[in-house]
Amino acid sequence: RRSGSARSSRHRSRTTMSKTVLFGAIGRHNFGDLLFAHIVERMIRDSGIETDIHFCDLLARDMTPYDGHDVESITSFLDIDDLNIVHIGGQTGGCSVEAALKMLEDPATKSGFGIRAQEYIAFALKNIHRRIRYIRRFLPIDLIRERLFAARLSSFGISPLSSVEVAYLLPKALFRAPGIFVANSIGGNSKPALQNLASYDYVGFRDRQSYLIARDHGIENLHLAPDCAVLTRYLFEELIVGRSSREAIRKMRAAVGKDYVAIQINTSILDAHGREIEEALSEFINRTSLPLVFFCAGIAPQHDSAEQYRARFMNGLEQGKIYFFDSYNIWDICHVISNATLIVGTSLHVRIIASLYERKRLTLCGDHKQNSYIDEWDFSKEKTQPERLYDDAVRILSAPHDETGDRENTLALERLYLEMNFLNMGLWADGKG
Repeated sequence: RRSGSARSSRHRSRTTMSKTVLFGAIGRHNFGDLLFAHIVERMIRDSGIETDIHFCDLLARDMTPYDGHDVESITSFLDIDDLNIVHIGGQTGGCSVEAALKMLEDPATKSGFGIRAQEYIAFALKNIHRRIRYIRRFLPIDLIRERLFAARLSSFGISPLSSVEVAYLLPKALFRAPGIFVANSIGGNSKPALQNLASYDYVGFRDRQSYLIARDHGIENLHLAPDCAVLTRYLFEELIVGRSSREAIRKMRAAVGKDYVAIQINTSILDAHGREIEEALSEFINRTSLPLVFFCAGIAPQHDSAEQYRARFMNGLEQGKIYFFDSYNIWDICHVISNATLIVGTSLHVRIIASLYERKRLTLCGDHKQNSYIDEWDFSKEKTQPERLYDDAVRILSAPHDETGDRENTLALERLYLEMNFLNMGLWADGKG
């Protein structure tokens, strides 16, 4: 599989652009978002477009320890002439600046953006409870919140974002000399997002509901296509296969062998259903004798936690049958998924990578984001809930294997369908600018 070979005939012209910012939630660790940046960069490079590429989030962060990028702050580019923006993707249609900043953990202090605005208000009013009525009368609580939030933005050096309502689908008017604006593989929407998208040159949604809402609002240059992560194997298979020689992978293989079940569970779901999940996994080990490899797809706040895995499962599951994978490198994560016998996960991109490698897969406690993708794009529709986890996992694992080769051909065609469906809609990267 040679990257770009299927697309070479589509990209004949060469367009020169001054600067292009690949903008998204890539200053925090979530392997799907970090993959987006690699995929979009590769698409631009392979298309023959000549441009100076920069990677941006709201705040500058160095994500290279995870094979992400050295990320700059988008506010450093507001006054650049002829600046092109590619929002690289994600469930960002309704994501506020405040919510996005809470995910950007400070690498030095390991603290997030800060205390919630409500807690700042409580702090500001501490010891002056007798004056609360007076304060609220002349300075409404919403205005207090707005001023405190603006001050917080200023302390991070990004005060220009104080008027922005959606974090990643920024309005062209925020920039002095905007060029081409692209929204790639987005999900969700909101009124402010739709208002901003109206001026974009290309808008690609990955879920039909958001796409239809945008269409009904008159958004032009609108497309429905799979999440661009479906190109991960197409573009980076050699890199993912090559991780087998890395220490983290070798250690895992030495501990569990080649047959294992990969498990990824979001912290909130594990908090809510930990006991049920533990019981299901314990019963599963007793039935199958397969080892479980727990891994994190994201370690940003409100994502996954290796510490939580250990606290929940270290003493409750059979020793020698559990392994806590300790690498957060995005290519190592892809390698773990791509070689598992079965994958159980709560992450959409864990599901997508599993599908690209034809792995048996179960999405646990899927929300609208996961379910809409599975229903629209995944040929396997398997989902589960904690109370059905054991039964569903055993059933999927026990499904008879097709020895004729027909299944392998079918799975390859399914993957090709996803790849080409995205590529055919990826008009923004065809070099015609």
